Amino acid sequence: MDKVILCIDPAFRNTGWSLFQGEELLSAGLVQTFNKKVKPGHVCEDRVNDTIKIALEVNKIFQDARFTTNNRGGIEQVWGEYPGGSQQAVVASMAGLIVGMWIQKTVDEGIEPIIWVTPRQVKLHGTGILNATKHQVMAFVRSTYPNYHCFPDKSGEFEHIADSIAVFHAVRNLRLDK
Repeated sequence: MDKVILCIDPAFRNTGWSLFQGEELLSAGLVQTFNKKVKPGHVCEDRVNDTIKIALEVNKIFQDARFTTNNRGGIEQVWGEYPGGSQQAVVASMAGLIVGMWIQKTVDEGIEPIIWVTPRQVKLHGTGILNATKHQVMAFVRSTYPNYHCFPDKSGEFEHIADSIAVFHAVRNLRLDK
């Protein structure tokens, strides 16, 4: 039976994810938190609430995978694009929190450690274009999966899902899954 693989583009505001069994794309989606106007002094509380929302959504992805796949054990591996390049300390710390959350989830689920790839590897080995733009990554995904009709129309949402799908292709093309 083909492995069930969850690919992620983790971030605090928009985490794109895609679920594969073997080479087949089974489902894809986006976990979103929204930038809200929060009174000074309530920022930490707001971030805690957003973190809880993300954790609940991550749990739901894992639960749903048990019913979506032929493998009732669910997800067997997680592959991700390691977030980087932030120019703001707060954003970088939130990215670290999200990466830690995903790592903890794989430990809790008893699955193999996450295979991480860099944004550069995702662009080059996921699409074949060294400095692929967001639009080129999205075009690659739409052309590779023309029969998958559940991609969102809004590019701001789809770009994160497309990145998670490009992660799948990058890991395979780099043969990191062997």
